[in-house]
Amino acid sequence: MSTDVAIVPCSASDVVVPVNAERVREYLRNASARNTIRGYRSSFEQFERWCRAANLLPLPASGETIALYLAAQAERLKVATLVHHLTAIKKAHQAAGMQLVGMNNLLVAETLKGIKRTHGTAAKQKAALLTDDLRLILRTLSTSLTGTRNRALLLVGFAGAFRRSELVGIDVSDLKFEQAGLLITLRRSKTDQEGQGRHIAIPAGQNPTTCPVLAVRDWLAQADIVDGPCFVQYGKVERLRLPV
Repeated sequence: MSTDVAIVPCSASDVVVPVNAERVREYLRNASARNTIRGYRSSFEQFERWCRAANLLPLPASGETIALYLAAQAERLKVATLVHHLTAIKKAHQAAGMQLVGMNNLLVAETLKGIKRTHGTAAKQKAALLTDDLRLILRTLSTSLTGTRNRALLLVGFAGAFRRSELVGIDVSDLKFEQAGLLITLRRSKTDQEGQGRHIAIPAGQNPTTCPVLAVRDWLAQADIVDGPCFVQYGKVERLRLPV
């Protein structure tokens, strides 16, 4: 007696793939620089919360869901932020091994185009800090530890054109004082996602009151910092020299 087995083909839409949202977030954490990852995670979590409230599926997301999300947030978020959210949604789907068909959906593209025409896309350019502005700011600083640290931060940041994230990431071991000035090693930055590192030379200034090299020396000496982070977090500055 033979038994016939019928093989019934099924389409991809018939298969339900369990989604582990925490695994997606873990992949996102390991994909890019820390600040970039934090931004993607925050954007995707906003999308997730909106989908739950609207009873829609965030993973995988349809083109209609994404278009509705864009339209719902258009009055609250800037166009650049909406584009960032779209990138975060795409990254989340890639991390989960899912194809995001909705990203190339005509409805999504046309919705975003309409938002751009309605609300505009011009970015607000930050005004550059000029030398005269810097001198005015330096005059307002006190001689306390906090003021000494802020002077060093401002002068080094201005001389090396550092980003805030680069400044706070500098360790004492990254500093090399030389006769001509100061050599700072940046081990990772926004423009160096792979962490290859680069060296920034800070020349000594002719005026002692505005010399970034002297400012860093004074800060390290007054705060008794010999290793670890060069610029200590704000709330810890005044406690540095307290007896243990």
